[in-house]
Amino acid sequence: MARNLEFEPDKALEKAMLLFWKKGASGTSVEDLVQATKVQRSGLYNVFGGKNNLLKKSLELYISQVIDVNTRALRQQNADLGAIRSFFEQFLHLLDHPMAKYGCLMCFSAMEIAKIDRGAAKIVNSSISKIESYFVDALTNAQLRNCRSETQILEQAHFFLGSVFAINSLLRAGVSEGVVKNYITGVLKIVDNLS
Repeated sequence: MARNLEFEPDKALEKAMLLFWKKGASGTSVEDLVQATKVQRSGLYNVFGGKNNLLKKSLELYISQVIDVNTRALRQQNADLGAIRSFFEQFLHLLDHPMAKYGCLMCFSAMEIAKIDRGAAKIVNSSISKIESYFVDALTNAQLRNCRSETQILEQAHFFLGSVFAINSLLRAGVSEGVVKNYITGVLKIVDNLS
């Protein structure tokens, strides 16, 4: 007879995601996960298959709970410069969120897990590629007067993708809110100058 779980896997996964977001993959031990989730080591292994699988599931949860929500405007079929502007403006509104100081789990993971876990790196790289494609699509839809070629659109999309990493790195580094706001304002000016 199968034993009933003594914990709720969805709640444990959410706690694990928050821990990876705060401490990163390399900074999070199995013992940290046990303490954060209040689930015994054997329970974590039985349900999630170990730390690396728990990391992958945490990244997938982050995509659905954070990235998909924050990129909603960019993912619309008719997304344009207004969608890019809205995407970056939301960073200004998220500065007060308790998790803002940790930046983006996906950005942080991109910098640390490529060498640690190829499966997790594949999830991260796929997510980053999707965000890049959202920028490309929005820029293409905008029919910019100064970015007409595919190369120019791709260069601008890469700039915006790099800006996502820059903003989140500034947040994680703990620089002053004024610096972060000024950076975002600079990005918004670039968006406005494209129209």
